[in-house]
Amino acid sequence: MDKIKLIADATCDIDRELAKKYDIDIIPVNVIVDGKNYLSEIEISTEEVYKIVENEPNRIKTAHPTPEQFINSFKKAAEDGYTAIIVVVINSRAAGTQQCVQLSRELFYEETGRTDIRIEIVDSGSYTLLFGSCVLNMRKLIDEGKSVDELVAYAEDYCSRICAFAVLGTLDHLKKTGRVSGAAGFIGNVLDIKPIIFVGERDVKAYGKIRGRRNIIPKLLELAKSMVDENCKDFIVLGGNNEKEMEELTLACEEEFKVKPKIISKVGCALSVNTGTDLVGLGFLRKKD
Repeated sequence: MDKIKLIADATCDIDRELAKKYDIDIIPVNVIVDGKNYLSEIEISTEEVYKIVENEPNRIKTAHPTPEQFINSFKKAAEDGYTAIIVVVINSRAAGTQQCVQLSRELFYEETGRTDIRIEIVDSGSYTLLFGSCVLNMRKLIDEGKSVDELVAYAEDYCSRICAFAVLGTLDHLKKTGRVSGAAGFIGNVLDIKPIIFVGERDVKAYGKIRGRRNIIPKLLELAKSMVDENCKDFIVLGGNNEKEMEELTLACEEEFKVKPKIISKVGCALSVNTGTDLVGLGFLRKKD
C-alpha cells in the first residue's frame, strides 16, 4: 500500500495549523505589493492583505508558486518515505499553477531520479475552500486506506460538483483580473446594488444582482436550494471582513438544510485580492448530472 502525501496550493485556504495537524503540505502563493514579493501567510498575513485590498487595491496582486516551491515539497515527501503524492490545485483556467506543477514533476524526476514516486495532479477547477474541503476529505479517505486511483477519482467527482453562490461588494476586483464572465453591462456601486456570482463548472459567472444587505442571505439560500444535492453534507460559509453576516448565514443554512456548515471561514490572500473583502457566500455540492 502506498504512503500518500497530499499537497495543495495556498489558494485552497486551509488553515495552516489544520494542514499541519493532518499532514497536508500547503504551498504559499506569491503576494506582490509595490513590486516586492511575499509568501502568503508566511511573510504577509491575510489581515495585512485585507487592509491593502480595502484601501489601496492597485498596489497588490498575486502570482502562482514557483516550480522550486513544489520541487522542495516533493523532495521532502521523498525523504519522509512517501511513495505517492497527490497535488490539488486552483482552477487551471484562472492560474498557471497546474502547468507549474507539471513542470515541477518533470524537474523533480530529472534531478532525483525518483521516478518510483508517483505524482498525480488534480485540477480542481475551483477556488478557496471549495476545493480545500475536498483536500480535507481526501485526508480522511487516506486514513481509511483508499488507493491513489480512488482518491484521484473522488477528487475529480467532488470538484466537478462543488460550487457556490456569493454576493460581492463590487465586481471591480474581478473585472480587473478578467476572472468573471457575463459581467458586461453590470452597473454596480450605486443604490446599494450588489452583484451575485456563481462559482462552479470551472468558471466564475456574474449571476444577477440584489439590492439591500437584508436580502442577501435569503437570496443565497434560495439559489442554493435550486441546485443542491439532497444528500449534501458539505456546506461551506465564506466571507471576508463581515463576521456578523457569516454568523447569520451559518444559522440560516443550518435551519434551512438541517445541516451545520462543515466550514466557516474567511477567504485567504489570493481570493481577497480578486474579489475584495466585502463578500459572503455559500458553497455546497450540486446535484449530479
